Amino acid sequence: APAITVKPHCFVPRTCFMRPDGSRMMASELKQCGSDVVLGPNGVKIAVQGVVKHPACQRSLVSISIEEDGNPFLVTDDHRLVVKIGNGKEGPLEAWKLARLMSKPGAPVLVFNGQRFAVVQEAAFEQKFTEVIEVAFSEDAVVLAWV
Repeated sequence: APAITVKPHCFVPRTCFMRPDGSRMMASELKQCGSDVVLGPNGVKIAVQGVVKHPACQRSLVSISIEEDGNPFLVTDDHRLVVKIGNGKEGPLEAWKLARLMSKPGAPVLVFNGQRFAVVQEAAFEQKFTEVIEVAFSEDAVVLAWV
């Protein structure tokens, strides 16, 4: 059987997650002991294994705009997203790689928005003084998050 890994994901503090009861909680509200549960795609319950709050400093972020959503979302440059390039297969891609890919002409890039793949209109680097919340999810699962 393949090994189960738990890799941390960093989020800006105001990133929201959906709880199983339908309420939302921000990354900054997650318990450091890791006892929270959030939702992944298709309503799958994902356990939070641990949370570390990192102090504010100058950070490299990526602002991503997708079709049909007027509000870009902001992630750390090493944050992984589920993407599809053209009609190819889907898979994880770090935000900084997405921003570089979007700076070159080529096949359309789509990102999973929790319900379907949506066309990425723009992915741009941004420097910002902010804290980040490092979160480890069970089995390195995909979770639904909004900023």
